Amino acid sequence: MEQKQTISKFSINPGLMLGGILILISVILYIIGINPFESSWVGWITYPFVAIIIFYYQKNYRDTQNDGFLSMGEAVKLGVTIAVIAGILAAIYNIIFTQFIEPDFIEKGLLIMEEKMLEQNPDMPQSQIDMTLGMVRKMQSPYISVPLSIVFNAISGLIIGLITGFFTKKNNPSF
Repeated sequence: MEQKQTISKFSINPGLMLGGILILISVILYIIGINPFESSWVGWITYPFVAIIIFYYQKNYRDTQNDGFLSMGEAVKLGVTIAVIAGILAAIYNIIFTQFIEPDFIEKGLLIMEEKMLEQNPDMPQSQIDMTLGMVRKMQSPYISVPLSIVFNAISGLIIGLITGFFTKKNNPSF
């Protein structure tokens, strides 16, 4: 009889694959010149990839590791674990990108944000603009952005894992 893998161990490869996909999307967007500070829709294009990977590996875990059964708790745990591993990999990439590859990326983004703020509200006092940009600058530091990214990915994995879990769960009738 084959040894069943734990959800944590099983989630490593899909998490790394999803992290690689997220990094690839970031690189492609950077190469074609789409700045996430300019385009709010950019963050949304990753969700279908996250959902597909989580769904596929929930189904795969159910069928290959769990005798054809998957509880909702296991489905959610798979979603969270895969998303957190992907988030850690993406956070490492973001640190490398913003610290070494394109060190002025955040400052360029803040300039774009300032322009957008003034377009939307031309009467906004400079002190309010400076305060907002200062907060965003602090949030972009690796010491804050990495933990926030991991927490955000865990929450996303929880929600997506719950949604996809409705389609992949199959309760064991013997329990």
